Amino acid sequence: MTRLNREIRASAGVFSGNGQSFSMQFSFGPDFIGFEGHFPGKPILPAMVQLMTGAVACGQAAEKRLVARKVGRAKFLKPVLPGDPVEVHGTLNETENGYIAAIRILNGSDLAASFQMELAEAREAL
Repeated sequence: MTRLNREIRASAGVFSGNGQSFSMQFSFGPDFIGFEGHFPGKPILPAMVQLMTGAVACGQAAEKRLVARKVGRAKFLKPVLPGDPVEVHGTLNETENGYIAAIRILNGSDLAASFQMELAEAREAL
């Protein structure tokens, strides 16, 4: 498991799910590794980290380690700053080839990002 993956998982909070729908909270403080260099003096949570939080939440919903294989319809609408409340909402459906998810990331009550993901079980520990 990479350091970034470990720190994203360590930033995870409350998970709730009922069937195919789920939500999961994350808290990224100013010392979170994902802010390093993005951008000096004005840190924002990189899109890649937002995608990774979606995959982590999907894995929690599936009770498996999942990795993204494909991302589509991605829209990043509002920056996520250190300390901002982050909540991942999604739906997850199992298919013959893995999983398909629709993800919305909220920054407080505002939509920060939305995307679709195709995921597969991780072949090795992340």
